[in-house]
Amino acid sequence: MDDQYQYGISNYQFSASNLGSVGINEQNAYHNTIFSKIHRFINRYRWFVLIFFLVSYGIAAFIFVPKFYKQFVLQSALLSDTEVFLPPQNIYETKEESSAEMPTNPIEFIPVRIKIPSLNIDTHIEHVGQTKTHEMDVPKNAANVSWYVYGAKPGEEGNAVISGHYDTPSGKPAVFYKLKTLEPGNEVIVVSEDGRELTFIVESKEMHHYKTFPSEHVFFTKPGKNLNLITCGGIWDKKEQIYNERLVVYTTLKES
Repeated sequence: MDDQYQYGISNYQFSASNLGSVGINEQNAYHNTIFSKIHRFINRYRWFVLIFFLVSYGIAAFIFVPKFYKQFVLQSALLSDTEVFLPPQNIYETKEESSAEMPTNPIEFIPVRIKIPSLNIDTHIEHVGQTKTHEMDVPKNAANVSWYVYGAKPGEEGNAVISGHYDTPSGKPAVFYKLKTLEPGNEVIVVSEDGRELTFIVESKEMHHYKTFPSEHVFFTKPGKNLNLITCGGIWDKKEQIYNERLVVYTTLKES
C-alpha cells in the first residue's frame, strides 16, 4: 500500500515536472518568435521608434499636403473667376445643382461647339446650371466654354449665355483671353449636336464691376435673338480671390 502511494506521488511529481518543462519550452518558443523580437526591439528603442514615425509623418505631410492644397486652391480659383450672379426671379431655374441635364428634344438647337474665326477659337461647349449660391456655373475645363441651360437656346427669342475663362490659375491664357479684342461685325458660330450651325454678329461689348453686373439685361430683358458671351477682366482681387470686372460681348443672330 505504501509502495503504491509512493509510486503515485512519484508519478504526480514527474507529471508536474513535465508540465513545468513544457511551460518553459513554450515560453522559450515564444521568446524566439519574430513577434517577440519586434516587441523587445520596440520596448528597448521605443523613443527612437516614436521619433522615426513622427519624422516620417512630417516628411510625408511636407511633400503631399502642399500638393493637394495647391490643387484645391487652383480649382477653387478656376471655378470662381467668371461666375455671375443670377436674378432671384430667374424663370428658367429648376435646379440648384452645378451640373445640368441637357434637353433631349431632337428638334431643339442644343449647342455643343463654338467657333470664333477672328480669335481662332473652335472648342467644346459644356452644359451648366447654377451653383448653390445662385450663380451661373463655369466650365470645368479652361479650354472649353459653358452654356447656361436654363436660359434661351441659341437662335431662340431671348438671351443665350455662354461664358469662358479669361486665364488659368497659373496665369496662362484660357479660351476667352482675347475676347475683349472682338469688334462689331465679327462672327460667332455655334454648332448643334446634329451639325447645324448658327452665325451671330458682334454688336457691342461692355465691362462691368462684378458687384453691379447687369444680370437682368444679359440673361433676360435684352430684346432679340441674342448670344451673350461673358468672361472676367479688370484686376485680380486678392482678398476676394476673384477678378473685379466682367466683360460681356453682345451678339445677335444673323438671319438667313
